[in-house]
Amino acid sequence: MIIPTCRELIEFLDDYVAGRLPLARRLAFEAHLALCRECRAYLASYRQTMALARDAEEGGETGAMPPMPEDMVRAILDSLGQGPGMKG
Repeated sequence: MIIPTCRELIEFLDDYVAGRLPLARRLAFEAHLALCRECRAYLASYRQTMALARDAEEGGETGAMPPMPEDMVRAILDSLGQGPGMKG
């Protein structure tokens, strides 16, 4: 089995996480992970980023922002010279 380099590992990261790698490639991928702390950290970061992106797309707690109060919007626009009474 040929163990991939870090660069090669990154090329297959999405397929690995999605479970689309053929068995031989997955085993080589996992052999690299067993030896490389940096790639394990990169994989953990990648998974976390993907989870946050999914959550944001679905409007979950970490991705959804509460609506801004109208008086705050007016105050911000007024401070920028773009409020209702301003020309601009």
